[in-house]
Amino acid sequence: MKDKKQRYLIVSILFLTAACCLGFFAAGYYLKRQRTERHYTALRDEREDEEGEEQLQWNGIEIPSLRIDWAGYMLSNPDIFSYLYIPNTRVDNPVAEHPAEDTWYLTHNLDNDTTNAGSFYTHCSVNRKLSGQNTVVYGNDMQDGSKFGTLSYFDNADFFDRTPYIFLYTPSKVFIYEVFAAYRYNGSSAPVPESFSSSEEFKDYLSGIFIGKDKNAHFRRDTKVALNEDARILSLTAVDHDETAVVYVVQGVLLNGAEVGK
Repeated sequence: MKDKKQRYLIVSILFLTAACCLGFFAAGYYLKRQRTERHYTALRDEREDEEGEEQLQWNGIEIPSLRIDWAGYMLSNPDIFSYLYIPNTRVDNPVAEHPAEDTWYLTHNLDNDTTNAGSFYTHCSVNRKLSGQNTVVYGNDMQDGSKFGTLSYFDNADFFDRTPYIFLYTPSKVFIYEVFAAYRYNGSSAPVPESFSSSEEFKDYLSGIFIGKDKNAHFRRDTKVALNEDARILSLTAVDHDETAVVYVVQGVLLNGAEVGK
């Protein structure tokens, strides 16, 4: 009788163990299926969102549809006024302008914490409507490729040819610049000029860009907009922890200011 009870107990334990294992497997399968369904639902929703977005264009140039949280940026830091993006690089960040100190963001991030990487920034005198003759945006030439660390990709002729546009976004417009020059700076302590006393001085500066540069410099002379006294250019300036130590410059001419779709 005792042996019979023991056998019954063993069989019961084995049955319960098997039931528990089956339950665990069933629960795991259910959870895995739920995760898979959520994954594909998310992919479908994302695809539908992308298909529902109208691709912005200007004269055949596709404008990247970036989802920029302007409200969030302006709430966290009102110095942020634009967003810089260059395809095929890591240049994909906001641009700030301190109201009092030109080089504040050379050594501060957008949370105003001190950092070697700094942020993309313009000087206090720059018109936030980007209507100046030469809008100069500064950023550190970081060895890890952040900030303007990938700006020197333009050293490569193939990269220069297949990356012809720079996009500068504001809350109301996106400015399209066609890259016309990329070169290592000549080592002079003279800064990249932001303003000019006359149209002739500006024209002389534009002409001088194509002269006396290093062997890896690249130029595009047949831009869609003429490089004359009416041109408006953007100068991306990679610096080495000091604005007088300019490392690399990429310049583009403004093609158009297109409305940003919302």
